[in-house]
Amino acid sequence: DAGTGQLRIQSNAFSVESSNGVENMIFADENGAVTLYHDNSAKFATISTGATVTGRLGIGTASPTDPLHVVGTSLFAGNTYVTGNFYNLADNKKIHAGASNDIRMYHGGSDSYFDSVTGHLYVYNHASSKAIVFGTQGNNRFQISDGGHLIPSANNTYDLGTSSYRW
Repeated sequence: DAGTGQLRIQSNAFSVESSNGVENMIFADENGAVTLYHDNSAKFATISTGATVTGRLGIGTASPTDPLHVVGTSLFAGNTYVTGNFYNLADNKKIHAGASNDIRMYHGGSDSYFDSVTGHLYVYNHASSKAIVFGTQGNNRFQISDGGHLIPSANNTYDLGTSSYRW
């Protein structure tokens, strides 16, 4: 054979098994799933809406440590939803938004930043009758009321400035 031609197998159910017939390697069912096995354990299967993976899937890595482990740059062209409790980034790793990475949010190791590198930075609260609240160490310190007034979070508690820094 010169390496040309086709190998065609026609069947309504097809399987590839280990040499002793004890372990499944591939199973394909007409109008149904195609399942790939590793050590007789199903790992990848087609379904009517796509595919399922059992275990970990590594893209750009042969040693995935999470259910989906991607090494390298990724592009998500549609909507992306995170439904877990948090999104964890290492220090100095930034979340960028805008066509030119116009706004950034990140933690620099000891300080946290939310900044704009083009144009104004607007902070809005569109909730009805709610303020924009600022605080430190888990305590509310002052707020911009829904009427636009800068007020302390507790009356007669905080000074606006010091003898060195005045409004």
